[in-house]
Amino acid sequence: FVRGIAKHINVTPTSGQIMSAEMLKKEFDLIDKDGGGTISKEELKKFLNSGKVGSMDDKDFEAMWTVLDVHNTGEIDFVEFTVFLSSCGEEFDAISKEQKQMTKEEKFDYASRRISSVHEKM
Repeated sequence: FVRGIAKHINVTPTSGQIMSAEMLKKEFDLIDKDGGGTISKEELKKFLNSGKVGSMDDKDFEAMWTVLDVHNTGEIDFVEFTVFLSSCGEEFDAISKEQKQMTKEEKFDYASRRISSVHEKM
């Protein structure tokens, strides 16, 4: 599942490093537009559809939401957010490695597909 998400966004290797709590909080707050201390389904969907991290179809979004919303409250708190991200590192590293091994033509094709998917949502 995480591999599927990682393929649609620009990923960089984690190099075994964990994001600091401050960096995670900054990312969390960026998505939490109303400043309520939790991320709603709508806030996350808007963030993902903004084109900043690629694209995701509704089926994948619903699956991801189910994994994120551990407490089934309809909102994601900071703990749920960090637990999910901590489980993604290995898959993101693998995708980053694959992207680095792409030829120039493959990178161009990959970028074109990503741009097309963002353009289709506009």
